[in-house]
Amino acid sequence: MSLVINLKDKRTRLLVLSYAKDWVLVFAMLAIFLAIDTVPPFHREFSINDTTLMHEYKVHETVPMWLAAIIAIVIPIIIIACFSLGYRRSWYDFHCGILGLALVISMVAMVVDCIKITVGRPRPDMFDRCKPALGTVDPPLKLLNYTICTEPFDTYEFRDGFKSFPSGHSAFSFAGLGYLSFFLAGKMHLFDGRGHAYKSFIFA
Repeated sequence: MSLVINLKDKRTRLLVLSYAKDWVLVFAMLAIFLAIDTVPPFHREFSINDTTLMHEYKVHETVPMWLAAIIAIVIPIIIIACFSLGYRRSWYDFHCGILGLALVISMVAMVVDCIKITVGRPRPDMFDRCKPALGTVDPPLKLLNYTICTEPFDTYEFRDGFKSFPSGHSAFSFAGLGYLSFFLAGKMHLFDGRGHAYKSFIFA
């Protein structure tokens, strides 16, 4: 099969244009994500004695976001390209695969950020970020809130400290690699009922 795309053909042009609304949806969800990401999250109350919030704040993450992007986005694109352009030799198949990945990633980014700012769960290193005053204690039968912190409330580190749930790294990895698994499963006809065990291992 040829990799040449004949845009002079009317049916080819109509096919290309038919996907425009899908790409508009992708960029719309990304725009919504970027807009939501600037909204201050809800600040859930907490106890000063909560040991799960006493971990050390690390400037450099164990798995940085750029590495998560390579795992969840770049690697699936490479594998989809190898299968679609190398094996199937089809730009149409490659485009559909990338479009599906883009839809999944943009939707997950938007939904996860909506949940993050709505839930406002403190991160495990919240106390190290906000640095509550020494001698702070819980009021009788009540919890404390972010106003006990001595650090500025408008910094990125402080706002991000209330975006613990759900995990963005886990969500992106599951979305990208989960989509890749189902993409490969469809191409290998994994669910055709013939019981090829090696296909299941590739899918897993």
